[in-house]
This record gives sequence, C-alpha cells and structure tokens, in this order.
Amino acid sequence: MKCWHPDVFCSALLNAQPIGFYAPAQIVRDAQQHGVEVRPVCINESRWDCTLEPRGVDDGRLAVRLGLRMVKGLGNAEAARLISCRSNQPYVSVDDVWRRAAIPSAALVELAEADAFVRQRPGSAKGVMFMTIEDETGVANLVIWQGVFEKNRRVVLGAGLIGVRGKVQREGEAIHIVAQHLTDLSAELASVGSRDASFPLPHGRGDAFHHGSPTADPRDMPKARNLVDPYGHIDEIRVRTRDFR
Repeated sequence: MKCWHPDVFCSALLNAQPIGFYAPAQIVRDAQQHGVEVRPVCINESRWDCTLEPRGVDDGRLAVRLGLRMVKGLGNAEAARLISCRSNQPYVSVDDVWRRAAIPSAALVELAEADAFVRQRPGSAKGVMFMTIEDETGVANLVIWQGVFEKNRRVVLGAGLIGVRGKVQREGEAIHIVAQHLTDLSAELASVGSRDASFPLPHGRGDAFHHGSPTADPRDMPKARNLVDPYGHIDEIRVRTRDFR
C-alpha cells in the first residue's frame, strides 16, 4: 500500500491515530518525501478525518487534506458544528465562523494556531493577501496578489523562513512590497547550527570611546564568536511545523 498508494496510506495512518508508533508529523514528513502533497487544515475544506483531494495533475496521485482531528485541543462536537454550519457556503472570516458555527473562542484560538484560517484576506480586498515578515533589520509588509498566492501556496502556508522578490511601492508614508515570487528558506534556517564558519564580531576596548586607540592593540582584533551555538551543542535548528498542530 505504501509503495503504490502512499497518499492513501498516509491518510489512513493519520485517521488511525493514536497508533503508538509514529507521530503524525513523522507520517506527514515521510509521505512528503515520497512525493505526496499534504495540504493544511482548512476551515472550508477539512472534514473531521483526513481526506483525499484531486491535484489537477493526471499522475494517479491524490493530495492529502489534513482533517480537523489534527488540531490539538479541538473537540469532535466543535468540529461537527463547524462542518455542518458551513454547508455549501464557505466561511469568509474568523467572525463569520464564530457567528455561524457558535463555537467557543478557545476553539477559534486552536484553529488559528493550527493555521486553519489559510492568512489576512479581507473580503473587500478582492483576493489580495497581506503578510508581515520580520528579520533582524525590521519588518516588511507584503502584498500578495491571488495569482502569486496560488503559485506559492505551499511556501506561504508552510515556510518558517521566507525569501521574497518583488517591487517596493510607497503611498504616502506607507511602504510595502508587492510580492512576485516567494522562496522557502526553512532549510537554510535549520542548518544554521551545523555551519562550519563562525560569526565574527569585532571586540573593542572599553575605554576606546573616551581615549581612542592610536596604536593597534591585540585586544582590538576581531574574535570569532558563534552567537547561535557558542558551546557546539546544536546540530540543527528545528523549525516548528506550520502544516498542522
């Protein structure tokens, strides 16, 4: 079954949890390594169990849609109301879910932490998605058009570290980036602890500010410091998965 139908095998194992051997994250990761497309939990697409969906590619494979059972802390009763109340009318916001399904705020938090709400896409924005990314230099506000999102869906929903190429636009004091291409850089983040080169930082004398340093001082020479893992204990930085919780 795993050899010829890895998509069915993955879905069946997830629906049989807990089975006491492998955690769901391991099952998903193994399936992805064997070419299975695993789609995240979605308030408009997921049922209680994990299901199979068409991929739009005629290769005999199906995509695995993670079910609401994968959301940690979400009860079967809340999931049942969520599914029955959406009927054939998709939810359009968190407020819409709360009003129509009448599930408690704690369940909404659990769904949000599991990324079941797919990002900020206001109904008035005509399919435009907004995202804020941050690094050590500051934050950047992204505008992701619907076509770009569809092409980069897996990166937007699952990456822990994202690289963006696009155009910078300014309207008054508001500056944002219109994304054209997004890249999943999670592997780069995960390998930080295992890189051979350390991160050098210069170390100056404490009195250099007041008295200056007219001559070279051995204490002023840069010393290599590994800020990520100074004691060499980390082999890999593990990025928290965003596919499900």
